[in-house]
Amino acid sequence: MASLTIYDISGRRIAMESLESTPGRHSLVLDVEDYPQGVYIARIAGEGTGTTRRFVITR
Repeated sequence: MASLTIYDISGRRIAMESLESTPGRHSLVLDVEDYPQGVYIARIAGEGTGTTRRFVITR
């Protein structure tokens, strides 16, 4: 099992979602319609691995 966690720039958890963990390359579309403009951190963590990416929402 893997998880996606979104944090705002202050480190507050905004959202968390469980993801199916299968081998291979994957893509994910994140609906940010209800998120205000700003800088966010996305953390995807699985069994023994993880990655963190920063993204910016502008309108």
